Parts: sequence; C-alpha cells; structure tokens
Amino acid sequence: MNAHDLIRIPGICLLSLSTLLAQPSTPWVVIHEVHHDDVPKTSRGEFIEIYNADDVSVDLSGWTLEGAGNFTFPPDTALTPDQFLVIAEDISTMRSKFKVVTSHEYDGGLDNDGELLRLINHEGVEVDRVDYKSGFPWPTGARGAGASMELIHPLLDNDLGASWRSSNQPTPGKRNSVYNTNAHTLTR
Repeated sequence: MNAHDLIRIPGICLLSLSTLLAQPSTPWVVIHEVHHDDVPKTSRGEFIEIYNADDVSVDLSGWTLEGAGNFTFPPDTALTPDQFLVIAEDISTMRSKFKVVTSHEYDGGLDNDGELLRLINHEGVEVDRVDYKSGFPWPTGARGAGASMELIHPLLDNDLGASWRSSNQPTPGKRNSVYNTNAHTLTR
C-alpha cells in the first residue's frame, strides 16, 4: 500500500485517511506508463513515465526510482502540475524512435516478465509503486508486441493490473492513449 490508496465504495470514490494526512509532505506523483518489452528485442526503447497529478510543482531532486536499475533524480529536477517525465533505457533511442527528449536514463533494463518499480522521495518515503507482471490481469498486449502499459486514470490504484491497458503505441511524455476521464468512478 502507498499513501494514495483509495477507499472504494460502490459508486463513490473517497481518498483514504492516510492520503489526507500524508498530502502536505507526499505529493501525488504516479508511475503512469511502463514500456517493458520493446520491439525489436535489440532496441533500447524501454522507458518508465511518471506523472504529476498534484496541483503544485514537485521537486524530484534526490528521489529514486527503484527497479530497472536504480535511478536517482539529479538536482534541480522539477515536475510541474499535469507534467510527464520520461526515464529512458537509452536517451538517444527515445529521441530517434519516439521523438522525446529526456536527459533521464536508468542503468539496466526492465524485466519482460515483470518487476517491482518504486518511486521513493528524498526522505525515503515510498510515493508510488507498481509491481507489474506480463500476464493477466496485467495488459498482455504490452508483452513483446510493441505496446506499452498505460494507466487508465491517475486516480486508479496503479498497483492493480486492472488499472492498466495496452497502448495502441507507446505515448511517452503525453497523455495516455487509453486515458478515460470517468475511469476513477468505476468499481471493480
């Protein structure tokens, strides 16, 4: 569980008490898209995208992204409200394949079968986590077919496979192709 878990009552979506208490020190930044199995296999086009769903800018300096080799955000890394940030397996491949410019590159690669990704703030607090897999209930189209896993809506629990869909094509640095404005009101 993380600080942004939701209490689910059919037809109603309420933030949990832990979210309300944690809000001043824990901004609402989520792991938003994961491209873990690029095509062709020799391509280095894998990436993780994070999204600032908060209404204030967030200083990511000193934060880490665990999994895919650990990545530490350098000083002066900020994420404004409604902004996406891409951490790439290879920044030159991101530029040539997806036309996305980023200076954030992680060591290693994403596990095609799944792994735990954790976003940790500079105080060591887990802000978000996704323990994705490559099979059902996680998006199976993201396994070796060129698609990515995209979060349907940032209010959904992104540690649940049902909150994700396979993209038509990856959308690094942009709103997800599967985004659904009303998805956060759906019950499971």
